[in-house]
Amino acid sequence: MSHNYSAVTFLALGAAVLPLLAQAQVADRVQKKELGQDGQPTIIQFREGARPSSGDGAFVLREQLGLGTDEQMRPARLETDQLGFSHQKFEQYYKGVKVEHATYTVHARGGAVESLSGDYEKIAKLDVAPGLSAEAALGRALAVVGAKKYMWQDAAEEAGLKASENNAKASYRPQGELVIVRDGRRDAETGPLVLAWKFDIYAQSPVSRAYFYVDAHTGEVVLRDAIIKHATPATATFATAYSGTRALATETVSGGYHLKEYTRGLGIETYNCKKGNSYTAATDFVDADNDWTAAEYNNANYDNVAGDAHFGAQATYDYWKAVHARNSYDNAGAKIKS
Repeated sequence: MSHNYSAVTFLALGAAVLPLLAQAQVADRVQKKELGQDGQPTIIQFREGARPSSGDGAFVLREQLGLGTDEQMRPARLETDQLGFSHQKFEQYYKGVKVEHATYTVHARGGAVESLSGDYEKIAKLDVAPGLSAEAALGRALAVVGAKKYMWQDAAEEAGLKASENNAKASYRPQGELVIVRDGRRDAETGPLVLAWKFDIYAQSPVSRAYFYVDAHTGEVVLRDAIIKHATPATATFATAYSGTRALATETVSGGYHLKEYTRGLGIETYNCKKGNSYTAATDFVDADNDWTAAEYNNANYDNVAGDAHFGAQATYDYWKAVHARNSYDNAGAKIKS
């Protein structure tokens, strides 16, 4: 009896210790890990000699992000660059529903994963059964748009789309996609996650096009992500701190010009974090006449460095475009924020 008890005890201890050993092995692989504001990793770099196989991308993501049984990272696309790296992008799903804006990329070379990067949403519990139909949600979104005419109501535009896509079923009429997204009414970066219907709504009169996200339970529009930007692009003269006087792309806003422009991919945006490191507390730099002089910005807060950041971000985009023929660093137009 005593012998049997000891065996059971040994097995129990082994079962408890093995997961701890596995966690230690996982940690030993990692050379560097950077966390975002939500405490989730945004960059993970592996030690040379302990790098996982490039064929295990999905497993490595599950291991490093600590995915639960309801979570998946599904492969979206694979690209290779001139340096010999492969970049496999994965999209996050929760209970079979896509998590909007949550993607992770596995960067590998020579058959080994060197790093991971991206955005992961930790979802504890969320009801993914919609209480509102896609058609009802579309009605709520159209009520917010309030256009006089939409592209799918123009027979010529519909015919042109079918011809250009060589698809007789192609239409501008929005088709609802069920997704999980952050409630942008509070903050698009930190707002609560909600189940929503996503629509691509293209209005002809007046012209507008945006992704609308309608809460699948309440019917409220929680986020509008403009596809057609209406702000007017402009060219600034900026006396930077380290790069001399530079011509920078900006755009007009109420009250002047700010350090944002959307002629490069999904945009270049530079914010004033007021000596902090939080985007949620950041504000726009705004100049009345788009002549950003040293007299105005070479101050105790070193605001003239904003010109260097904006110039550097634009130069980074231009480098990837000119040298590697990539649309931003991810070849999908990724927005560059400073």
